[in-house]
Formats: sequence, C-alpha cells, structure tokens
Amino acid sequence: MLAAVIWTSNVECQEKGSTQLDEAIAKFESCSESRSAGAALTRILKFEKDHAQALLAHSNLSLSLRCAWDLAPSQTVNLVGGDWAWFVGFCRGKTGLEIPVRWEAFLCSEYYRENPKLRITVLKNYLPKTTAFKDNNGILVNSLVNRQKISDDLFAPSSLDVKWKGADLVVSFDKHGAMLLPAKLISEAKKPFLGRLFVSAILVGDKGFAVIYDVFGSGYNLMCLNPTSGALLWETKVWAMGTENLAEVSGLWLHEVSLTATKNAIAVFGHGPSCYAESFDIRNGKPFFRFSTNSWFMK
Repeated sequence: MLAAVIWTSNVECQEKGSTQLDEAIAKFESCSESRSAGAALTRILKFEKDHAQALLAHSNLSLSLRCAWDLAPSQTVNLVGGDWAWFVGFCRGKTGLEIPVRWEAFLCSEYYRENPKLRITVLKNYLPKTTAFKDNNGILVNSLVNRQKISDDLFAPSSLDVKWKGADLVVSFDKHGAMLLPAKLISEAKKPFLGRLFVSAILVGDKGFAVIYDVFGSGYNLMCLNPTSGALLWETKVWAMGTENLAEVSGLWLHEVSLTATKNAIAVFGHGPSCYAESFDIRNGKPFFRFSTNSWFMK
C-alpha cells in the first residue's frame, strides 16, 4: 500500500513538473524581446535535470540549443574537447547551417574560459587553421579581423570590397555581383548607436543582406535588400548579445558578426564576451531560432 502511495505521489509530481515546464515554454515562445525571453528561459532551465532529453529534442530550436549548451558535458565520453565538439555538432545538425570557424573558435574560448590550458589544447587540436586567435608569448589571445575604415564612424572587414558612390555604399562580391546600401538605410541603422560601428554583408541569389552593429553587442537590424536598387525588402531585429539589458557597459569590448545562408535561411553568427547565433526565413525575416550563451544576461 505504501509503495502504491509513493508511486502515485511521484507520478503526480512528474505531471505537475511537466505542466509547469509546458507553461514556462509557452511563456518563452511568446516573448518578443531578449530581456523577457532571458527571464522566461531562466525558469525553463530549472527543469533541465529531469527533462534533459525532452528539452534537447524539443521542436523549438532556441530552447534545444540553449539546453544543449548546458547539457553538453553529460552527453559525451571523457575526451579532451569532446563536450564542446558535441555542442558544435549538435548545433550544426539541428540547424543545417554552415558554422563559421571563427565563431567555433570563440565559442570554444568561452566554453573553457575557466580552464585556459584546456582551451589552448582544444583550439590547437580541433581548429589549427583558425584566424580567430594569435600566439602571444605562448598564450593564445583573441585576434580581431583586419578592418578598413570607410568613414569616420563606420568600418568593414578588409576582405569586403566596399566603395562609396556618393552617399551610398556599394559592396562587391568578386564575380558574384554587387549590392547597393543606400545612404538613408545606413543613416537609419546608425541611429540607435554611438561611436564606432561596423558593417557586414552577403549576397545570396537575387537578395543582398547587410547589418550595421556596434562594438558592445547591442541588438541591431538585419536588412534584406534588392542588391541593384538598394530597396529594402524586409528587416528584422537581431537580439545579438542583448547588451542593452545591462545597467551599464564599460571597458574594452569585442564584437564581430558573420553572415551565412542556406536555400531557406539567412543566419547571423556573432561573438565577443558571449557568442550568439540567430537564423531567419530568407523570404520574410521570420526568426527560426535565437541562441546566446549568456541568454541575454538573464537573471
């Protein structure tokens, strides 16, 4: 009789936990900005221990990726770098995206932040050709991509072929064509920010994509353009590192952004003190998922 009572009690507790988890997930999925999403995610992660596999397999990619970041150590054998490598593989398999090597490297740096020796070992073993780090007296340190100054407050990667055409910006992509970034769109994209800003762009078929972002990792817009006319087809908010959720920001910050694409998705990979990745429907900018290792500085 006692066993039956205990069993019934356990079932009731599990059902109650599942109901609370479902409610927390529903709240998270209804969030439209990073601060509230971070708070909702904090509640969900309290259920990780008892619902690990269900969360990893969840159809909401934002949720499954964030849980995978936490649960990676429990999913791998005891191999050097195996947990970080498992997460990268999980991310690639779940999203179907090509992950930039620099982003993998910075992700590794963050993952092993508390163990510098292991971080260096993993980086050298797994990512020997990355340009994300440089050797400084035997210590691997963050290495910024080379950037070119294109105006007093706007910079671009040196690998990007950019030229001014009056007040408009023209970005060329070798033999693949060029895209026009009109002065009006540049001005609008700059408005939320102060200080030095950066531009990144990519051409995908008959569409051009561009972002203008700051050094701190604040949210910014991803713009989809007609590459010939510069007409804005759609734009959507990238939550990035959600730095605007902090009370104050000071010190030296690093923030770089890479754009990649598939037939159906345009993705933004960013790294700095935290790493983030966000993917959107290439047709209309509807978000497929949002992932950040800091979960937008949730508390």
